Amino acid sequence: MKNKEIKSYMNSVREFLNEKYGSMRPEWESTLFILQDSLLRYSQIKKEIEANGLYDATTGRKNPLLSTEKDCIATILKLTQKLGVSPWDFTKLDNGESDNEDEDDFLSSLTE
Repeated sequence: MKNKEIKSYMNSVREFLNEKYGSMRPEWESTLFILQDSLLRYSQIKKEIEANGLYDATTGRKNPLLSTEKDCIATILKLTQKLGVSPWDFTKLDNGESDNEDEDDFLSSLTE
């Protein structure tokens, strides 16, 4: 993701929250800031991995940024779920269903 895409995404998240809840609560800003920072960091890490490869050609060791990339992805997924903007959470909000719904039903709803 480029910085412009990240800013656009963050604007759409803010718009979604405003539409869903009527306004943005100030205490949500820290979560949004962390999400934006994580997206920017993920973008930088991804560029470095693409430039340097998955493995160091001289030592054969895995690029140490791979574990950092994994951590960024986990953080991004957690934050989008907390904000209700992941596809899984969006269907939960839309349908008013409980968290106990079977994951297969969710996956089926995405392909129908």
